[in-house]
Amino acid sequence: MILKTFTCNFLSNWHLFWVSPETASEVSNELSLHKLPPLDSNAEKHLNALISSEYHNAPKLDRLSRNTILNSIILFYKLHIDTLGEIKSLTVLQEVLK
Repeated sequence: MILKTFTCNFLSNWHLFWVSPETASEVSNELSLHKLPPLDSNAEKHLNALISSEYHNAPKLDRLSRNTILNSIILFYKLHIDTLGEIKSLTVLQEVLK
């Protein structure tokens, strides 16, 4: 894992957290270490594509993949940022991503 602030990749929107995973397997391994369900192979493939793509070239994902990746990323950040707490806009975000 590396610290990132301003990057051109898809996860640049997460720069406020100062922590960004380099690969989907890093997210998956971190979740497994904490006895949380890891990403399945399809979600790992999609997350790797998102991590490595430019924001304007991000791959299109179906709703299930988006929600799986979103939930995994949120869990990943909750493991690393004690003060993250509950994301109150998550319900709104999930509705928008439908």
